[in-house]
Amino acid sequence: MFADATSALSRSDPPQSMRGWLYAVAERRLIDELRRRKRAATFVDVAAADLGYTGGDTMQALEDAVDRLPDLQRRVVVMRIVEGRTYREIARALDCNEAACKMRLSRALRRLRDELEVAS
Repeated sequence: MFADATSALSRSDPPQSMRGWLYAVAERRLIDELRRRKRAATFVDVAAADLGYTGGDTMQALEDAVDRLPDLQRRVVVMRIVEGRTYREIARALDCNEAACKMRLSRALRRLRDELEVAS
């Protein structure tokens, strides 16, 4: 987080209050993280409603389906949806490009949807 903030400093004029500026950066990052987590929770809620599962049944069905994904697809799903990482972060972790990450996620989600529709 602070590495990104430092690089942003080099592209603009220095702030009047470094402490205030760092707090603002940290606050924005926290808000972004909370939004990511909310999206992940919404994904699970929607899956539950669509599949007619309740509570633990939904989570178990989803976890089982994710476990059956090919390794790279599973890793992208976990990093993007569960951990809320950016495509850039995922690409670095998997040593590939962002387009490949997006394609793997798209294919994984399609496979999950198809598998869970059959299960319901």
